Amino acid sequence: MVSPPARLYDDPFRHPRERPLNQLRQALASGLVLGAAWGAIEALVLRMGPWVRLWGRLGETPPLDGTDLVATLVLGAAHYGVLGALGCAVAVLVLGRLGRAGDALLAPRLMVGTALFANLYWHTKQLWAFSWGLPFTHWKRLLLTAGWVVVAAAGARLLVRKEGDLGVPRPLTALVVTVLLSAGGSWAMAREATLTAGPGGAPADAPNVLYVVVDALRADRLGCYGYERDPAVSPNVDRLAAEGVVHELAWAQAPFTWTSFGSFLTGKYPREHGLIKMWPDQKLDVHGNRTLAQALQEEGWATGAFLTGTLSNDTGLLHGFDTYFETIVGHEAVNRHSKWSVVRSRMLLWILYNKTRQAMDPRLVNTEALRWIEDQANRPWFALVHYYSTHTPYDPPPPYDTLYDSDYAGYFHPFRQKHGQWIMQQQQEGVCQHDDRPCWSCEHFDPERDVAHVDALYDGGVRFADEMFGSLLDLLDELDIADETLVVFTSDHGEELYDHGLFEHDWMFETNLQVPLVVRYPGKEHAGARVTWPVEMRDIPATVLDVAGAGTLDAGPDGRPGVRGRGPGRSLRPDAAGVDPGRDERHVFAENVRYVSVRNDRWKLTQNRFAPVQLREGVLTTRLFDLVADPGEHAPVSPGDPVVRQAFRDLATRFTAYDAAMPEVAASGGGDEAKIIELAKMLAELGYTAGMSEEAQEAAAAGSAEVLELLGNSQFLGSNEIQEEAIYGRPFQWPPGFNGRAPDARVGDGGARRSGAPRRPGAPRDDAPEDP
Repeated sequence: MVSPPARLYDDPFRHPRERPLNQLRQALASGLVLGAAWGAIEALVLRMGPWVRLWGRLGETPPLDGTDLVATLVLGAAHYGVLGALGCAVAVLVLGRLGRAGDALLAPRLMVGTALFANLYWHTKQLWAFSWGLPFTHWKRLLLTAGWVVVAAAGARLLVRKEGDLGVPRPLTALVVTVLLSAGGSWAMAREATLTAGPGGAPADAPNVLYVVVDALRADRLGCYGYERDPAVSPNVDRLAAEGVVHELAWAQAPFTWTSFGSFLTGKYPREHGLIKMWPDQKLDVHGNRTLAQALQEEGWATGAFLTGTLSNDTGLLHGFDTYFETIVGHEAVNRHSKWSVVRSRMLLWILYNKTRQAMDPRLVNTEALRWIEDQANRPWFALVHYYSTHTPYDPPPPYDTLYDSDYAGYFHPFRQKHGQWIMQQQQEGVCQHDDRPCWSCEHFDPERDVAHVDALYDGGVRFADEMFGSLLDLLDELDIADETLVVFTSDHGEELYDHGLFEHDWMFETNLQVPLVVRYPGKEHAGARVTWPVEMRDIPATVLDVAGAGTLDAGPDGRPGVRGRGPGRSLRPDAAGVDPGRDERHVFAENVRYVSVRNDRWKLTQNRFAPVQLREGVLTTRLFDLVADPGEHAPVSPGDPVVRQAFRDLATRFTAYDAAMPEVAASGGGDEAKIIELAKMLAELGYTAGMSEEAQEAAAAGSAEVLELLGNSQFLGSNEIQEEAIYGRPFQWPPGFNGRAPDARVGDGGARRSGAPRRPGAPRDDAPEDP
């Protein structure tokens, strides 16, 4: 009777000198074979998951490229196999030095244990709410990690036994896997090299386009818009302003991210492009909208998007980008033309690797953008770079976290979204939930010192974004392409910093709608110019395409012209040259589903679309502001004066025409249920829960499928639950003499001062009466 071939661990190690070599062979074989199996299975699930879900919805077999599938599986197996072999080999060598590598099953147990730990840690993280938002070094995160290590180690010991199938592979098995991965991997990598990013073909002298968006950045917090602080918060943006054109009254078309991005990437108003709210079942209709990236890509530009926050490929906003990098979800830079690149970005080990990079490099989005720009030496490029340091949580890295307030010892460092919600709750209820004392006399919130620190953290975030932006400008100089590059610096919306007793965004105040817009044209055309009339952010695509000479965006899926009888947006290049666009173009529009605002140089009207009657429960639902006399929008004016009455009629007529011209938008965008649940969880973690029921918030935060049914019953409108007109029926809930403005005293060791600085929107005029 012939006995079966012995496994490597059956080697009796007759020669002690052979023992380390045999242990190393065991480690390499175990890591290679078990790692390859793990990688192939994970790649198959990621590649076939969307196909299976599509099959279930269609009831018929969707197309599938078999060659593409095989290449993806081979590369998944090869990557994990190589990583597994190297990891097991290093572990065995290290443990051998420590005299702990005598167990022949050590290597396969390490491999199986690693797979168990990675999957348990990642796929159950939504269940452990206590660890959300904490740094990796926090004791709660460390304790949770240690717990999963113990569970994974125990599982590996149970699964890997001498008599089982997960032991050290036979030599023949290891040899076959090595040959298959070597040959198949070489073929698949050669095939990948042919999947180029975009068609090319742009004129050699075509300008590059650098489009930088700082999320939630207020215009009035930049030096080129009059802000003063020591040290200066925006030296690099101010340098750009001196070499370019400053638009003093640029308006975002929505006060939250997805909808605003939709407008300044398509040139359309929110209800025209259809992405009217930040909700997991919403995405931009790529068949009905042509984006700026798509237009440039079709003309031969290389296109890359480098993003933070909730922006992701699943929103549809990245249509037309050859390369995209999604920092917050842990995806690496993805080549859209390669299915393997897409799959690899979602494989667990690569996600954990990139999340580790993110934790170690707060400038990771800039690191990737800089690398990509350097790689585009032989063709024109369009780079969209998105920073998040001025969005909650206000937690800039050192030294910016203490740059403007170094001696703060309160509760709000860093300042997180939940802190803002808690403070607003105290304002509305009037008492502290911790000790039932009046909220202004409790020990948990000092309305002057704490808000001053929130201001300091926000300004630290501005300075951090400015530093990263300066690195981009420096690279353009180093590559000697600054004069051939159109640079656009802007924001998607502003931020409330308790100017009206409120915080964050999604409000229709100037603090949210007025954003910075600084443009440096190739050759520094119109350097130093300032445009003083209102312009819309949706005009950026037309401006970029005008400068690039790359045609225009189409009017829409049915060829329907825009609200003003023309295609999406208009070029702002004539404005930079001082050409007045005319009275109609000096009126700008914005909306957040519940409200629509329209303004000109002086007057602003905000209307609640769902309460068109002017008085509702004694509160005005139509608000008219004189922004010259009341830039902080503290007191709506009454249309008693003839001048006011005429301004009201004019803006009301324009609002009516705008609202009537807007198409109806479907309440739900549909889509992949798994991705809807994933996005719901991400939005809940970042605080985008306005309009959600408490049950829906809990389901979204837990990543539960119950969120799908709960969302269907939600009255979410894409805007905050607090109705803005209601705050004018009560004081802004600040103590007398404060009114949401940081004191004019020196704050902390950073020497930041308000005195001498221009009044920011929301702070009352010096001669205005104090709120009661």
